[in-house]
Amino acid sequence: DLEAHHERVLEGSEKELWQFKCIVRPLEGESDAQPYISGLIEDLQKKGLAYESDGALVVDIAQEGDAKEYPPCIVRKSDGAALYATSDLATIIEREQDFHPDRYIYVVDKRQELHFIQVFRVAKKAGIVKEDTPMIFLGFGTMNGKDGKPFKTREGGVMRLENLIRDIDEEMYHKIMDNHEIDPEEARATAKIVGLSAIKYGDLSNQASKDYVFDLDRFTSFEGNTGPYILYTIVRIKSILNKYQQAGNSLEGISIHKA
Repeated sequence: DLEAHHERVLEGSEKELWQFKCIVRPLEGESDAQPYISGLIEDLQKKGLAYESDGALVVDIAQEGDAKEYPPCIVRKSDGAALYATSDLATIIEREQDFHPDRYIYVVDKRQELHFIQVFRVAKKAGIVKEDTPMIFLGFGTMNGKDGKPFKTREGGVMRLENLIRDIDEEMYHKIMDNHEIDPEEARATAKIVGLSAIKYGDLSNQASKDYVFDLDRFTSFEGNTGPYILYTIVRIKSILNKYQQAGNSLEGISIHKA
């Protein structure tokens, strides 16, 4: 059923993130906030903050001193359905009850900035969050394909992390097998390590708030400013140091200096 499928998605996501040593706790979805939505709508109406506009229920968020005009936040569509803003506000209610955060930090696609400005302002206007509680939006850029558009699969769908990891690992495996005489199983294990470095370094070497092009050939290259090249350099340095020790020398007192 739908709930069981949802659980499988959560388990899969957690497994993928664990490869990057990311521990997500608690791992909760949009549906977890559902029980708080009706109370949220009722509270907004009772406080006179929510009003009908073209059949939808909205809350004004404009403030004196705004440099530009901000549209009202829609908390319920004309057909009675909730929106992302509704779920996000309900989630904040849940977090206030369970954790009493001293600040909120949302790390989200930078294209969602307006959405979170609306959510943060409604949360404070309604008294869900204290006025002096920091609510911070950290927008990150998108990982794009060579066409400059958000990275997608060959079929045109959103690229899942597990598929990206699989494609990178496969590319690294073929490069290792093409250039070295090595046992295939060992090559597979090495490809996973080097492939992960390609993804990590490729992402972290770009400014977080800017979009960047994910070029599979460039990111998996053993030359240039890439994760695989850095690992290769480290292995070469270790090999030199090992030969130095095998020749009867000691590494004690050796230090690294900038070139």
